[in-house]
Amino acid sequence: LEQCGAFSTDSLLWISAPGALGDRVLATLGGRFGRIVSEVEDDHREYCAPRSEERLQVQRRYERIVRAGDVLVSNSRRMLDEWSRLQPRVRHVPNAVDADAYAARPPRPECLAGLRGPLLTYAGNLRLRLEPRLFAAIARAFPEATLVLAGVGGEALLAELAALPDEPHANVKWIGCR
Repeated sequence: LEQCGAFSTDSLLWISAPGALGDRVLATLGGRFGRIVSEVEDDHREYCAPRSEERLQVQRRYERIVRAGDVLVSNSRRMLDEWSRLQPRVRHVPNAVDADAYAARPPRPECLAGLRGPLLTYAGNLRLRLEPRLFAAIARAFPEATLVLAGVGGEALLAELAALPDEPHANVKWIGCR
């Protein structure tokens, strides 16, 4: 990093809280960067047992990373509201797209050719914190539709769906990363 000139007044360290790696980078190198952006997207405390040591460690990483940043960025208003007590310079960056770009229906991509419609789509990381039974319930609730999954980790999710007893999922299609 030093050889590449990363440690200057123009350098930027972008840390996603409450990541353990980001916390370690901050502790060892944080003071050498010109600016630090702290990013908070999800509340990872929800995945820890209440009043557990793990939850306390996650909480402390949030606090260290948010406090150290020059600005806090999040897609979640709730997280910005909570963490702005430690970092008043906040920016809300919502997860959304400009709908005008989709006003005219483009031709159906090759990877979707032949799929029954309507198409219900989930795009994102298919490995983390997803409940296979939810996808099975959606597929079952909309038998006339195809549930299209796009993203990494689809092999594992499809295997989990196949392992569910009496859960039809013939209308679930994984198209990989797009």
